[in-house]
Parts: sequence; structure tokens; C-alpha cells
Amino acid sequence: MLCRVFNPGACSVVEEVMLQESFERISTQILSLYALSKYLATKPELSWQEERNMGASLMLAGLKQENSVGFSAQLLGFALIGKVELSRGIHSVFHEMPLIWTSGYLGRALAVMNAVCDFRDVKLSEEVLDHVEKILQELSLISDGQNDTDTTLEEEDELERQKLPEYMNRFKELKERLVSLDKIDARTLESLVSALAQQRWRPVKTQISLNISRRCATGRPNGSSSFREKERRRRRTKGASKQTVGRCGPVTALLQTESIVCHVYCLWLGRLR
Repeated sequence: MLCRVFNPGACSVVEEVMLQESFERISTQILSLYALSKYLATKPELSWQEERNMGASLMLAGLKQENSVGFSAQLLGFALIGKVELSRGIHSVFHEMPLIWTSGYLGRALAVMNAVCDFRDVKLSEEVLDHVEKILQELSLISDGQNDTDTTLEEEDELERQKLPEYMNRFKELKERLVSLDKIDARTLESLVSALAQQRWRPVKTQISLNISRRCATGRPNGSSSFREKERRRRRTKGASKQTVGRCGPVTALLQTESIVCHVYCLWLGRLR
């Protein structure tokens, strides 16, 4: 699971939300990006599966936000997926994942950079650009024959790998253009997401603060006997009696925003250990 060191509860929910493609609600988008950016700030060592899942989560959540946070998340997401594609092949990318089968994820990352050049009031995080540049440098070792994977690539994968020098040159050109247009934000992705969360969180917080406080205070979804009875009735009504209950709510009820809201909001308050 993602974010094993940072917070297994919050980030495992983000991963499952990604697999269900359930980023429709603004609160889910922002809190997912908040959890992921906090984890990335710890500079973790990721397996290729974790890089793919992290990339997919960032990309899918970022696509819902037409702002600096959204485009920065998209860029890093596409780049992480592209790294897996060039090192292990496109099949490793889309297998059991809500991702398209068409190759060219690094090209899509560069398309995000190009779009920002023409998008008003949007900038890309400097930290994210540095991360993408590092990914391209790591991939250049593969093209030089220093591939430590035993994966057999198909013809389309080899063709995509041959585009790496073109991608690297295009990245440099787009970065220079972004600099000339003052389209690079010195803040980290974590800082950008935190600022967005502070801006948009209040309306969401008003709706759910009572329930969140109850759950965080008890460390369980059941704060009182009356609340437990209401939960039982609700689950019987919805036929959800077989759902598994996590510390802050039904982890498998991933289409409900409350679960991830509870995990990450408690984290935000420093109450999850």
C-alpha cells in the first residue's frame, strides 16, 4: 500500500479511491492530494508498483482541479507512470489499473507543461519539475543499457523508449519557456495543496465537523450507543452489513467521502498516531 510509513489508513484509502475512480467530490480530491503530497515530502523509496499507484492517484485527482495544484499533480503523476512504462512496459502500467492502454505517458506529462504555458493564472511547482527532471535522468540510464529489470519489453515499448532523448530535449525547452513566462511556483506541492485546502476546506468542514469530531475523539466510528444503533440501521437499509470497519469508518465503503475525510482530517489535527 501507499504511504506505509506516513499514514497507512489515510493513504490506503486514497489508493482504493483511485482504483474505484471515485474522485468526483472536491473534498475527496483535495484530501487525497493532501495525503499524497505529505507522503511525498518524506522522500520515500518506492517500488515500481508504488510509483505506478502514486502516479495514478496524483494524475486522476489532479485532472479534477484546474489550478496549480491540479496541473502539478497531473505532471508528476504522468511522469511517475511514464517511468514505469519505459522501464517495465505498458502492460505493467495498465494491468488491473484504471489507466488507458495507449503508450506515451511521458509525452502526456510534457503536454501538461505545454498547457500550463498557455493557461492563465496557473503555475507548476518547482519541486515537481525537479522531480520530473530526476525521473528523466534515471530513465536515461536505461537507454544506456543500465537496466536492472528482467522485464521483456514488446516492440511498442521499445519504440517508446527510443523517444526518451526527444522527451528530455522537449522537457528542457518547456522548462525554459515556463521560466520566461514566470510560470514556476517556488512552493512545494505540499505547500500548494495545503494552501488550496485552507481556501476550500471551510464549506466542507461545516458539513462534517460534528461527525469528524466524534470519530476522532473516540478513535472508532462508534461514538455512542445511539450512534451505533443508527449505523446498524443505516447499514441494514443499504445492505452493507458485510462491510469491514476501519479505525475511522468503513474502509471498503470507498465511494463515501467520510472515510478519507476522517483519516486525513484527523491526521491534519495530529491525532492519528
